[in-house]
Amino acid sequence: MTKTFPLEILIAEDDQLITELQKRQLVKLVDSPLKTFWNGKELMNYLQGVIDERNAILIFLDINMPVMGGWEVLDQINELYAYKNIFVVMLTSSVYPADREKALSYPQVISFNDKFLDQEDYKAILSLKTIRPFFNSEIFSE
Repeated sequence: MTKTFPLEILIAEDDQLITELQKRQLVKLVDSPLKTFWNGKELMNYLQGVIDERNAILIFLDINMPVMGGWEVLDQINELYAYKNIFVVMLTSSVYPADREKALSYPQVISFNDKFLDQEDYKAILSLKTIRPFFNSEIFSE
């Protein structure tokens, strides 16, 4: 039985296959519509329109995207919405430790992961203490 998840969940990823894999894993765990964005500019335009209406937003964010990449998105979120409940999970194929350090230096970033997550990885992310207060109840199936 899947429970409700009051966070809005957004996926910003330019690879359609990875986006579909992410959505398939997440719909098994949460009862929430998932919105997807092909690039960071689309994501930021969306955020601008809804940020004041949302309690919290969880973003699965790719570092390298066309038009506006993940680093630019993080800079804008940090500048424009520093005091909002926005939580970012960076997803990347980068193997550079400097990318991990840079991502985790942003207060909104709660996790830095490889793009290819399995269900247990998603469960671990969704169980992080920083986002748990935004759950109505337990999210995982019994």
